[in-house]
Amino acid sequence: MVRKTSLAATGLLFVAASAFAGIIDDRQSMKPMHAISADFGQRHFVSYFTSADRRCDLTVVSATRMGETDKTAPDDIQRLRLVVNPASSARIDTPNGGALQFACAADASRMTMTALHQLANN
Repeated sequence: MVRKTSLAATGLLFVAASAFAGIIDDRQSMKPMHAISADFGQRHFVSYFTSADRRCDLTVVSATRMGETDKTAPDDIQRLRLVVNPASSARIDTPNGGALQFACAADASRMTMTALHQLANN
């Protein structure tokens, strides 16, 4: 009986949380020269950084996601390069209302990419 009550309470919390507008975030840790990728809406993002002069030199490449039946790669590839100071962050807004945020560690030895997904009201 206790287990059923706990499951019901968990389900109610999930339903209540999804009824309000808000932001859900997904985080990935980055090391220098180790690319990470993320699908965000209809776009695919690949990002990596190098550490130079105690700053994070970030490169982000994005393109329309390929479908299973697509025979050629998309031709709308975009490349963005940013210098992010230590203990600072840069934010890239995406077409679907979300954003990618890149935070540089205080010693520029790592970055964190956070995908911010905007939730709509029900």
